[in-house]
Amino acid sequence: MKKLIMFLNEVDSGKLCKALDELDKKITEIFKMKEASIEERIVDELKDADPYFFVWFCFLRANFLRGSDVVSNKRFISFLNGTKDRGYYFKGFPDGNLLPHLRWQYAKHVERMLSCVRENFSSGYKFVSHIKQLVDGEDDPLLLYLTVVGEFKTLGHVMGRKGKVSTGISNKIANAAIGEIGWELSLLRRYGYGKTVERLLNLDWIRKLFFASFFNVMIDIHVKNFFERNLNFKDVDQYALLLIAKYVKKDVINRLFKRSFSWVPGEYEKPFFDRYVEFVGANLIEKMIWMAMFVKNNSPSNWDIKKLKFFEISENHGLKFL
Repeated sequence: MKKLIMFLNEVDSGKLCKALDELDKKITEIFKMKEASIEERIVDELKDADPYFFVWFCFLRANFLRGSDVVSNKRFISFLNGTKDRGYYFKGFPDGNLLPHLRWQYAKHVERMLSCVRENFSSGYKFVSHIKQLVDGEDDPLLLYLTVVGEFKTLGHVMGRKGKVSTGISNKIANAAIGEIGWELSLLRRYGYGKTVERLLNLDWIRKLFFASFFNVMIDIHVKNFFERNLNFKDVDQYALLLIAKYVKKDVINRLFKRSFSWVPGEYEKPFFDRYVEFVGANLIEKMIWMAMFVKNNSPSNWDIKKLKFFEISENHGLKFL
């Protein structure tokens, strides 16, 4: 872990941000090459969205973050195409199977989640209204994060054999469901829909969900493999990333934050950042690792990724990704 800390503290943060911008472009290229590009479709769905639909859409998107990133994108697009005429179940659910068109090994988990929402709330709108009540009742962003994630994890509980409880919402997906709030807002901003972002953030409950999303630290296979194979650290968890962030300079974390979220109003951003800088750092460091490992594992063989700025500067600082 020390190598990662030293890299972040020693590297020129401006050059690091430019290197991450380059990785972002490569990720977009990879998804387009694999016919799994999803950003433009998401932006098109959300550019005029009301806040309730926005949160519902983020929740739906998160439930497809299972298995391969490329495959999950394709299956989410299939879901959108297959349920568009029903408004993605925002206003109500039909009877019977909710994913009749989706052939995917994780379809049963998403089906269980949607069935549970149907049984308990009857529509996506009513489900989000329930979440809004939770948000309205909690002002502390960390406690709000724990409350909402805990609520997501109760969805889809099924009592199986020998009293074992299985659920359609794992800890990973529950975290992703709140994490998507921040990602979708940044996506809208990047595609030029700043007024939509401003309109949503002007709502107290959306703004609170946005800040709560920074407590999500997604430890997926890309991040696990980096720690295990490159840092010889097995079974990495959120606490390890929090510990790393604690020893990274505050101005480095701030620069990484500004790279994606410079548009967040200072009167809201500064108090949150000053109080929870380690959580913000853990969130952004995890995303940095994911970006690098995704490009490494998914680039076509004719790309010379060693020449990408991120891999060059990390190698120069003794931190190996390749």
